[in-house]
Amino acid sequence: METEVRIKGRMGCNRTLLELMCGIVLFDLLCLAAGIWFVPQKGSCALGLLFGMLTALAMAYHMSWTFDRYLGMPQKTAVRKVAMQAILRYLAVAAVLFTILFTKAANPLTAFLGIMGLKIGAYVQPLIHRITVKKYPDPEPAPPVPDSEQYDI
Repeated sequence: METEVRIKGRMGCNRTLLELMCGIVLFDLLCLAAGIWFVPQKGSCALGLLFGMLTALAMAYHMSWTFDRYLGMPQKTAVRKVAMQAILRYLAVAAVLFTILFTKAANPLTAFLGIMGLKIGAYVQPLIHRITVKKYPDPEPAPPVPDSEQYDI
């Protein structure tokens, strides 16, 4: 597909992943700009947001990698492998948060807020897509949705 940039052996990204990552970065930058005025430990909070943002970006990439790798497999195998990767992702997030909590290197609450940028990025991605598609249109339009009358559901 033309809208995807796939380079084997390197970070393969599709347009949706890039738009999701832009949403994560925008949310975390807005949190930093809005919240830095109200906290007494500015450095710790900014560092927590940075760690959270990097964790959210890594989670988004890992989800995309997981889906690209396993969704071509038989359903039973794919479900098991995708679930295992999700567990690994959440364990990694827990490790990041516990490391921040016990080392006191950054604010764990702002790190959690940065990680939640993944959720906000998912909600904002359609808006970012509408904005970017005006500047960089899709080379191939999406196929039309079939009428439900064609199928006996």
